[in-house]
Amino acid sequence: MTQQVEACREFAQAKGFAITAVFTDNPTGRGKQKVRNPEFQQLLAGLKAKTFDGVITYDVDRLSRDFRDLEDLIDVLHETGAIAETVTGNLGLDTPTGITMARVMIAIARKASADHGRRTSRGIMLAREARA
Repeated sequence: MTQQVEACREFAQAKGFAITAVFTDNPTGRGKQKVRNPEFQQLLAGLKAKTFDGVITYDVDRLSRDFRDLEDLIDVLHETGAIAETVTGNLGLDTPTGITMARVMIAIARKASADHGRRTSRGIMLAREARA
């Protein structure tokens, strides 16, 4: 995570943006439907309050793997005129095409998380069977 934060800082400096807050997420439970990230909620609140006027993230799936969070962010960006940018350059939530692509990327990230969980669970189950 530290490398991603550093990449975001370098990106911001190159663009002339000031960093006023850094939000991170707890990867435990990422992608699970009922697990909400309190720091993401703080990010949304700060954007709504115009405490800051944009968000930089390393990649769209580092910002969210939850469709509800993405939709909330899109709404807040449109309401406030705030911007969202990624170091990798693949987030354009200011156009219909960019929004659609972000939704697809979130779907792919969720599938990757589900696949990883399934493989991990299966590996654990096989390890338990081998001990029996």
